[in-house]
This record gives sequence, C-alpha cells and structure tokens, in this order.
Amino acid sequence: MSQYPITLTGRLTRDPILTKTSTGAYKAKLRVASSRRIPDRQVDAGANDPEGHNSKAPQWRDVDHLYIDVEMWNQFAINVRKSLAKGMPLVIVGSLVTEQWRDDQGTDHFRTFIKAQYVGLDLNRHVIGTKRLAPQYNQENIAVPQLGDNAHRTGRGPQPAAAAGGAGRYRCRYRGGPLSSRTIRSCTQ
Repeated sequence: MSQYPITLTGRLTRDPILTKTSTGAYKAKLRVASSRRIPDRQVDAGANDPEGHNSKAPQWRDVDHLYIDVEMWNQFAINVRKSLAKGMPLVIVGSLVTEQWRDDQGTDHFRTFIKAQYVGLDLNRHVIGTKRLAPQYNQENIAVPQLGDNAHRTGRGPQPAAAAGGAGRYRCRYRGGPLSSRTIRSCTQ
C-alpha cells in the first residue's frame, strides 16, 4: 500500500534528540506543535469607527492544536540535530505512520508519528545560510553531535565546535541593500 506524503507546518517544541541504535544507525526525534489560525470574530465585533469600518487590527486565535512526533534516520538525523533548535518554525514533509505493540501485561499500545522525508525552516520567519557536508555517520574520526538531551545547547556540555577540533561558526560580511537581496562578500571562522 502506498503512503501519500503529508505536509505539516509548526514549531519545534524542544531541541532534536539524537540517539544511536545497536546497529550503529542514528535516529533523531522531533516534537512539533501545529495549529490553525483563525480571526477572532468576538473581539472584532462592534469596534467600528464613525464611518462604519472596523478600526481595530484583526485579532487571531489558534484552534485545532496538534502535537506530533517526527523521526528521521542516519545522515538526515545528524543534519537535523545540528541545524535545528527549540522554537524554530518548520515545514515537514513525510508519511504518517502508526506503530502497534503489546506489552508484557497484554495491553495494546499505539503510537502515531511522521516519518520525515524533508525538513526545512519556514523562511517567512528566518534567513539562513547553507553549508554542504560530507556524510559523517559512517566515517571514522569525525565528531558527530552529542546523543541524548543536547547538553551543549544548554551550556552544560562541550560546544560542538570544540568537539570537532576547533571548527567554529562563520562570520560573514554582506554586500547589498535590504536583507533579502544581500550577497555574501566574504566569510571567516
């Protein structure tokens, strides 16, 4: 049976969690919050100016709240872990999957999640830079992000730059006018 891809937009509720399986594969888990925004008609009602136009800015409210887990594997998982942080607005494309299992007491359990094919930032709210990486999950002597609770993002563990042998963030100078039309002039570490 073929599964059609679904697209979900929402915000990351926590930093991605990266784990390593017993077979050596990497798996990342995300939790995404999504909702639908509608105008709040109750607040807008009766706020008319003398000409009969609504002078208040429209008020919005979120409805149909959804919290769902998203998972991805191997190099995709590592890239997601290195790139995303709590609160970022995301666009996710993947397949909806339901797992079923029975525990030792005979109780059936179900878990529904999205198996991601693509994850990206919602560029309505962010400007990003890119860097192409060689695959890192199957090569020796290349540092991969910390597993588990992402200690380096909270300041409780070593920074990823230190773990990778001193490779840090890039500082770039831009040329051009507004942010949306700037081009990179030069970058240094």
